[in-house]
Amino acid sequence: MNLGKEITEATFEWVEKLASSNDVKISDEDFKKLENDYFRGNKNNWFSEIEDDEPYIDWDKEKCKIFWELIRKYCMPRGEELGVYLFSGYIFPSFDGFNFFSFEKEFKYRVDFSDSYFLGGIFIAYTLFKSDVLINNCKFYSNSFFLKSEFEGKLTFKESFFKDKLEFEENIFSNNKTVLFRNVQFEKAVGFYKSEFLNETAFKDCVFHNDFLLLDSIISKKMFFIDIEFEGNNSFINLVENPQLIFDNCYKKIDINLVSDIIYSEVKMLKQSYYNYSYKNVLSPEGFINYYEKLSYKNEQKYPHFLKKSYKDRNKILKKFFLKEHRIKNIDIYFKGINLNNSIFRRMDMSNSKFYDTFFYKTIFEKCTWGLSNRGSRIKLYEENDIINKKRGFLPLEEQYRQLKKNFEDSKDWELSSKAYYSEMEMRFLRYKKEYKLSSVKSNIVLLLFWIYKFFGGYLQSYVRPFFFLILSTFIIFPIIYGWSDTLKEIILNLSNGKPFQMSIDATVAFYSFEYENHWGLYRIQSFISVILITFFILALRKRFK
Repeated sequence: MNLGKEITEATFEWVEKLASSNDVKISDEDFKKLENDYFRGNKNNWFSEIEDDEPYIDWDKEKCKIFWELIRKYCMPRGEELGVYLFSGYIFPSFDGFNFFSFEKEFKYRVDFSDSYFLGGIFIAYTLFKSDVLINNCKFYSNSFFLKSEFEGKLTFKESFFKDKLEFEENIFSNNKTVLFRNVQFEKAVGFYKSEFLNETAFKDCVFHNDFLLLDSIISKKMFFIDIEFEGNNSFINLVENPQLIFDNCYKKIDINLVSDIIYSEVKMLKQSYYNYSYKNVLSPEGFINYYEKLSYKNEQKYPHFLKKSYKDRNKILKKFFLKEHRIKNIDIYFKGINLNNSIFRRMDMSNSKFYDTFFYKTIFEKCTWGLSNRGSRIKLYEENDIINKKRGFLPLEEQYRQLKKNFEDSKDWELSSKAYYSEMEMRFLRYKKEYKLSSVKSNIVLLLFWIYKFFGGYLQSYVRPFFFLILSTFIIFPIIYGWSDTLKEIILNLSNGKPFQMSIDATVAFYSFEYENHWGLYRIQSFISVILITFFILALRKRFK
């Protein structure tokens, strides 16, 4: 790694004098020399690689100490004078106990790290960034860790590279500006833990070569994943505050055989909206309290009615809140053009999720809740609203229901499989109804067959429906027709000896009797209808007890 020009012995002697001097200001010419010859100089001889059971980098602590003393002594005051902290092109050694500040950790103005290199581990903690932070075209060669810091301005990572892990823990991202990661390569795991995203966050044109984890975090606005390449396990767990995760053209590389997982687990939100599912179905009061006891002081002020009560009192309040007063709108997740095979969703409410051009034949849905039609006979995906608004056709939805049916069949969830199949056939019926010209004989026959399949057979998802029509036709409809076709005297006689019922039962069970020559055509029609109804009943019964 050959970065920057070599730092000469003369330069080392000069910076040592600067560090030990009492001068707090240097001339512009000296500061420019300090930047070009030292801050941007090559630091390959500042560390050595130690081969051990676990190899590590051993930094020259004295050189690192002098570097950070000069940053604090000259760069920070100069940034306050200019109204911007410029670290462009700097080659940073290890932070290892060193930082930008002597005491108060506050960047009052914009911070620019463009074109910089971070050779050692980064540790920024308890720091307030009051303006924008630009990290563009930067290279990070060791672990990067941000702890309990607050970003009031826009945080931007563009065209950067992380060779090792990147972690944000208990950070707050302002409600005024966005967080943007664009065209960033992540070689190792990326994690956001117990952080607050108070405005929109976007990951665009990024590649995650390893795991991505978003855990125990508050997402108040939308979080976008656009043109993202996932190669690791990706987990979104315990997300609070009505999050919207929007995935657009995200995929996993084919050469890893899609073995990685995307896991969505126990996603929760707090905003009060009147929808179909009670909050108690998502999170227990005890879990809610345990989570909120761990929040920062800022959130304690935000939710004082929960945190200023004793545990017992709060438990009572929460039970009342969950069970009686409010209903919660669940998470909206939008998937577009991505492959969700080998992905896992656990205890998720999928009723408000959209799957645009998405593949999920092999996706695992564990104990998930699905939107249902008014009668509960079929699954109803949120995209059906787009059909009402004429944004989509029926064919993509038909394919999605087919994928769901296959998915549930593979997991042996026969109930949801039947509901998905009912929805698939319903979309096909509506598509045929819309696309076929009703003047065509063929189209009318197809629609008639579909209507019979739906009305009498319930798409084979209900054995009650064909059995009901079989009983109705056998003991009421056809006996009346047989009796009505005779004279009044014969009707009375036939009813007294039960002949119409006998004829109807014979036709139903297909006894090919020739004693009813006067009703031969009607007899055959009933036999044909009864065979269809019996077939529907047997197939539906088989599905029900499969």
